[in-house]
Amino acid sequence: MPAFRLNQDEAYQRLTVVLMRDEVIPLLERHGVSVEWNGALDTRILVADVDAVVLV
Repeated sequence: MPAFRLNQDEAYQRLTVVLMRDEVIPLLERHGVSVEWNGALDTRILVADVDAVVLV
């Protein structure tokens, strides 16, 4: 695998974790949704206290 691809993957992982931790999770919590996540991209994010789910 080319080195630039590894750097892109690492950058994607770092940016995604920062976005989730700093923006998405606080937003959900402000709206009363409980969020459990260990910060690893290979695990699912557990959300609770959700009244409805809309599949798009």
